[in-house]
Amino acid sequence: MDRGLIAISILGIFLVNLGLGVISWGYAQPQDPVKELLIREIIVYRDAITRILDAIPIETQLTQEVREYIAGIDGIDLNTLSIDELEEIRDRLKDYFEVLREELPIDPVVGDEVRRKILTEVSNVIELILERYNISSIDELYDLVRTYIEQGDIEKAMEVLDELDRVLSEVSVDLHSKEIISGILDMLKGFSLDGNVSSVEALDESIDNIRTTIYILGEVRDYLLSINASEESILALDLAISTLNSTISILENVKSRVGENIVPGELGRAINSTMTDELLEEVAKYKWRVSILLNESNRLENLSIQMNKSYLITLIEEARDALVNASNYLDISENSTLEGNLTNAFNYLNKAKVLIDYAEDILWDVAEILDTELRYEDGEREPSLPKL
Repeated sequence: MDRGLIAISILGIFLVNLGLGVISWGYAQPQDPVKELLIREIIVYRDAITRILDAIPIETQLTQEVREYIAGIDGIDLNTLSIDELEEIRDRLKDYFEVLREELPIDPVVGDEVRRKILTEVSNVIELILERYNISSIDELYDLVRTYIEQGDIEKAMEVLDELDRVLSEVSVDLHSKEIISGILDMLKGFSLDGNVSSVEALDESIDNIRTTIYILGEVRDYLLSINASEESILALDLAISTLNSTISILENVKSRVGENIVPGELGRAINSTMTDELLEEVAKYKWRVSILLNESNRLENLSIQMNKSYLITLIEEARDALVNASNYLDISENSTLEGNLTNAFNYLNKAKVLIDYAEDILWDVAEILDTELRYEDGEREPSLPKL
């Protein structure tokens, strides 16, 4: 693949990132965030394909077909289409994008000019992101990209853009994760204080919107893994996802308690009662998990020493540190629950959950490594650490 065209993909990712904040998760969000996301994807692919077509020196049957299809899309109000229709357009544009990017030749001179144009647009989008999030930590990288573009050094500009892509994604995810968690806590606090939901349908809408956000964050998580983003960014995203999943559980239980007719005062009491019960139950459950995993970490450490696998000790210690921090968070959550500070308890419980899952994944990997060695001696056997 022509490496310069990777810039098109990067531009698309930046544009989607820039629009993530519009796709709200809470009870006051747009009517159909799934449609909004699909429309944004269609626009990104359409613009990317248009740039590729502009860089192709000759017209072919394929390029003519693609131009006609895009012209047809431009004449449609995408907001009037169903989700299935939007998905069909998005998938077809995606297929066109891959075929054009892989199969069609681009004249080197024209290609360089197009790359320079695309890179300039990418840097403009980066500038918008930096201004929006008030990010100053990567100004040097941004200035370096601008310099290489002005000098016409496309390859060096691309190398810096690869790094910028990773860093910007991490920063964006961290900021969005914090915004999501803060917003969810505010929503739960609002529900518990004045019960600002008037019907079961409104609760259902909140739950559906949260599920949509979980799906979007799952896609973002896959992307972060693909670019080898930092563990901190992954954990920040996992915390947001955990918080959203826990919120769904609370709202579902509230629905079953209040029935079909919601009285504002009753809703507030139901939220508080449900959160108190779930928090105490979850804290007890996760304290038990911490105890089990700490014991398992000791067993794996002893086994690692016996098998002369000392390099695994560092991993085990990392898992143990996470479990100790999680235990402290669980204590804070329990005390906050008993004091009636439910949103604080909810926040710290989800922080503990993420750390416990993180530690368990590490210990599972260590157990698999050790069990692989033991299989040669004892025959085929399953990894010794059960998923809890």
